[in-house]
Amino acid sequence: MPLRGGRFYSSHDVLAEANQKLGTDHQLDTADRVCELSVADRAALAAAKAAGFLDFELLDDRLVLRLPNRESDDARRRHRRRLGSLLGIDLNEWPRDKGLHLTSDFDPGRRTIVLVHGLESNVDKLRRYVDSCRARDIQAIAFDYPNDGPLAWSGDRLRSSLDKLADQHPTFRAAIVAHSMGGLVARHCLEAAEDRQPKYVTDLFLVGTPNHGSALARGGDVVELAGEVIPGLWNGKRSTLRDGLGEASDDLHPGSLFLRRLNARPRPAGVRYHSAIGRKGFLRDEQVRDVERELQDIFDRRSVAAETRSHVLQMLRSDELRTGRGDGVVAVASARLQGAASERVFDVNHLELLSLPGARPEEHEVFRWIVATLATSTAEE
Repeated sequence: MPLRGGRFYSSHDVLAEANQKLGTDHQLDTADRVCELSVADRAALAAAKAAGFLDFELLDDRLVLRLPNRESDDARRRHRRRLGSLLGIDLNEWPRDKGLHLTSDFDPGRRTIVLVHGLESNVDKLRRYVDSCRARDIQAIAFDYPNDGPLAWSGDRLRSSLDKLADQHPTFRAAIVAHSMGGLVARHCLEAAEDRQPKYVTDLFLVGTPNHGSALARGGDVVELAGEVIPGLWNGKRSTLRDGLGEASDDLHPGSLFLRRLNARPRPAGVRYHSAIGRKGFLRDEQVRDVERELQDIFDRRSVAAETRSHVLQMLRSDELRTGRGDGVVAVASARLQGAASERVFDVNHLELLSLPGARPEEHEVFRWIVATLATSTAEE
């Protein structure tokens, strides 16, 4: 960022540099402004550097800002260490209370379903699936993980936990049923390890899983910060930070490093993949048009910046939200996985894929399809 006299910078110069480095084409609606790099600004930069948010170098003729790669494991670990030190919080990669939850009467000889939750969720949200399994005399165990942390870290832990269980009980056999982002955790678990095939896993059910990312993930870190992190710190509650620092949202972006690596890997031999896809979004096409007209009026009355308009309208027009094209969170196209052994599209939304609505969840069409598909797969073994 060019500096004039070692103290002043142009708002348009900053935007031009950002566009060049990021490959973007953002436009400013306001006239160019000359701003002073004040003492307070320099102190804020120093604090941000200490926290690991960025690095900077102040020279006579320019200010150099370097943003860490949010998708790099090394950068994520450094950020956790620095933030944990600043806040006095132990931000380990893996909280002690997370992992594979076995039932008290766990029988390694019984056919088992391993349940994996999604983003901003936990094992309590899997209760309807647990009840459904019990009603069908199926053994269910659950895997709990930091629901906003790096997906690869959770996938590695799921793999090591299942490996340990299979080593202790050679007869252990399981199918994995994973909702939403949990499907990506499960895929990494099965696909990332090259030295050993998971012979104890026979089937993977991807229930509303964004295999190619979700456009709605881009606002996830902001929602997390505004809605949970700040109130949590204010009230002295630190569990939210232990569930992750928004890394999951980065991994869920279409084209993220995590997704590129995941989708470039071969599937493990002997594991059948199945996709359950929802197509009941939150908006129909005509509703999108109505909402868009209302938003345009609001934008005009309040002189909303062009960049903000573009971002909001892009989210509104996304396939994720639209009935027939998505389930309200995940687009149908993203939930599809080439080479899956079976696929079924349901007229339900993203939350209903998890909640199995109705008085008897074991009779819900999604769960009945899982049980029937698993029975067919078992018969083919």
